[in-house]
Amino acid sequence: MLRYFAFLVMATTLFGQPLAGQSTNPRSADYLFAATTNDTRALWLNPAGLAVVPEASVFGEFVLHHQPDSNLRVGQVSLGFNAQGLSFGYQRDRLTIGTSNHTYRLGLARSLRTWAIGVAFSYYNAGPDDRGIDLGLRYRLLPPVQIGLVLRNIGEPVVRSDTLPLTGVASIGFAALPGVLTLAAELIAQDRVSATGLDMGYRLGARLSPGLRVPAAALIAMNMDSDLKVYQLQVGISIGERRQGIVVGGLVPDGPSTYLEALSVTGLARNSLLAQRR
Repeated sequence: MLRYFAFLVMATTLFGQPLAGQSTNPRSADYLFAATTNDTRALWLNPAGLAVVPEASVFGEFVLHHQPDSNLRVGQVSLGFNAQGLSFGYQRDRLTIGTSNHTYRLGLARSLRTWAIGVAFSYYNAGPDDRGIDLGLRYRLLPPVQIGLVLRNIGEPVVRSDTLPLTGVASIGFAALPGVLTLAAELIAQDRVSATGLDMGYRLGARLSPGLRVPAAALIAMNMDSDLKVYQLQVGISIGERRQGIVVGGLVPDGPSTYLEALSVTGLARNSLLAQRR
């Protein structure tokens, strides 16, 4: 598996195009990273992250989508829970063609000291080939450095008329100032469904917690194409620690101006299982 991940990463240097959009892509994947997400949202990014921290967590997220010359509309709703590596999630996408799609996802993960491994099974309820599998790895290289590897859409499921391409993700997270500043980066290689070769993209992000009396953090993530051109910018704020409220706006450059493409609101609750055992 590691050889396959390495192949995907090296091949992106030869085949560089912007990543194709996916209507079923969860909004949380636009501002979170496969090497640093440890709560129930890891089900959608890197299932290995479900077992990194011994805890139980639940979340709910709804997303307002916006296109130029149109009104805001509810485009996505997601729910999920995780109990120390056993996770279930549900996502409803309201597609632009006027219909909705429902995704059900089951995740299993286990921690092995500095390693964690996980798998997620998806059912898209959208056709004869609507089942997919994600495999993920997490590795603690150093106390402040985490590495994540993910292989998504194994089997290339078909969601209505769209084929979700096989995608490899290599991610790294660095706690530059533990508890204050975390940096993250990703390299994404995506199979071209209707042609040979791979498309690629890059992502950079940061989480800054200034240490206020009320726990709060600023979030930022940049999604870039193969030419390192930013095609989407995520800016948000998280308030709370074990009980969090998170608001993130997705901004898209449009010539000399920038417009708000999406606004997501998330509620997250986390309970440490270690504290309950004491």
